[in-house]
Amino acid sequence: MILNDDSALDLAFELFMTLASDNLSEHEMALFNQYFNEYGFIELFDLEESTLDNLDTSMDFTSENDLDTEGNVSFSSSLAEVIIGANPPNSKHSVLFAKVILSLDSEKQFSHIQWMSDLN
Repeated sequence: MILNDDSALDLAFELFMTLASDNLSEHEMALFNQYFNEYGFIELFDLEESTLDNLDTSMDFTSENDLDTEGNVSFSSSLAEVIIGANPPNSKHSVLFAKVILSLDSEKQFSHIQWMSDLN
C-alpha cells in the first residue's frame, strides 16, 4: 500500500520528533522550540535523483528489490523527501531542521534523515 501525502508527512514528523533531541544540538533544538509552532512548515516533495547522490553511499536503506541492474535505487520504489523547517520573522532565509527521505510503500519501509548540521 502506498502512503498518501498526509500519512507521509505524519510519519516523517513522527520520525523527526523521536530522533531530534539525539541529533540536533541544544542550540538547534532551542531554535526549533522557539520557531516551529508559530512559523514552522513541513513539506512533501517527490524525491529527486540528485538527492540520493548526496547520501552516504555506505548506507543500505533499500532492499535488493529496490535496486536496478546497476545497483542504483529504483525510483519506482515511491520515495519522497520531507523538509522540516521554519520561516522566522525578520529573516530572509528559512531555517531547515531536517530532510527526511522515506519510502511511501508501507510494505518496504525505510527512512533516512539529514539533520540541520549536515544541511548547512
